[in-house]
Amino acid sequence: MYSWRISDQWIVRWGGGLTAWTWDMKTSHPVYSPADDPEGLSNGEMVVWGKDIFIGIGGLEPHGVVSWNLDQGVQPLLRWPGDHTRAASLLGTDGKDMVWWYGEGKNLGETVFPKRSVMTAPYTTDPAVIQTTAKRLRSDPAGLDYPATWAVGCGYAARAGFVDGLNWELSVVRIQDGASWILPGTIDGTSIWAYAMGVTCDEVFVLWGSQGIQNIVRLRLDSLGPPLTPD
Repeated sequence: MYSWRISDQWIVRWGGGLTAWTWDMKTSHPVYSPADDPEGLSNGEMVVWGKDIFIGIGGLEPHGVVSWNLDQGVQPLLRWPGDHTRAASLLGTDGKDMVWWYGEGKNLGETVFPKRSVMTAPYTTDPAVIQTTAKRLRSDPAGLDYPATWAVGCGYAARAGFVDGLNWELSVVRIQDGASWILPGTIDGTSIWAYAMGVTCDEVFVLWGSQGIQNIVRLRLDSLGPPLTPD
């Protein structure tokens, strides 16, 4: 089973590793393989933007984000080898802002991070730069149960996720100040915010499901009401 992502420069296939093709399909490049990783971590979610590819790696123990492009190869963008107390995941970007999930305070052998945050930084593939420019926006109620990356656009970010493994919620966050809107689903699964597909200056596009039927929903940002203050 394969999963595909594209940009204006690459067609990328996920399946036991990552491979990038040029659009004429004449040239391919191996992007990431667990066999070549120092810790042997498997690759998960990915985002492709222009010449750059961002890859979530690992599981509920070590988990981080690496970047790849043809000039630099694999770079450990958000990664702390041997440190099981923190993790980064689910990075999304629009080429201007980067937004990701960050967990802290977990003990070795545990699977839940007690402190979960929404983080942001200006776009970069340099791990030194992201460490100095990253800032916390607010808490993130969802965990890593559902690996849906943040959709980012026009100063906003959105993500669907499980809250305590039960309730499918949609979080929308304003990157400038961390103000947010949280739209709950239902515990019984009859109303599910499944995947934030994209964000414009006016709307959030979300895959929404109810009783086995899925639809693409357009949510106007100005219809969400007063935001929650950052916590």
